[in-house]
Amino acid sequence: MFLNQQSSLLASSILGEGGNISLQISDRLLLRNNSHISASSQGNGNSGNIQINSGLLLGVEDSQINANAFGGNGGNILINTQGLFFAPNQITASSILGLSGNVAISTLEISPKNTFVSSVDNFVQVDAIVANSCLARRNAMQGSFVVTGSGGLSKSPTI
Repeated sequence: MFLNQQSSLLASSILGEGGNISLQISDRLLLRNNSHISASSQGNGNSGNIQINSGLLLGVEDSQINANAFGGNGGNILINTQGLFFAPNQITASSILGLSGNVAISTLEISPKNTFVSSVDNFVQVDAIVANSCLARRNAMQGSFVVTGSGGLSKSPTI
């Protein structure tokens, strides 16, 4: 889902309660160029709540997510995502005269099945393999092989 050029998803009210917004996005949600997701109340009512389940959530260029109220209580924002790229002050759940809401963000937890673990006990001994494959032939000039580590080759052969 892509919101751009001051686009918005609004569930707001001037006099009553703000509406709720619930988004289920499997891939990513991107907000750009002053775009907004807002559940608000400008009167005495409470703000609505916002729930976002998204693979990635990105907000750039003054974009915002808010559940704000004037006279009532701020709403709650619940975000479940694998990655959040948003400025902290661009996600708000506040109220001018009432109680502020809560912002809760949960991300994908890394479990052992999602990580790479190397087996340090089974490293190949490169010196032994190379020594056996570079056997000198009779009546031939012998060469050499040097293991230097993982730094790569130098730019100049004289260094």
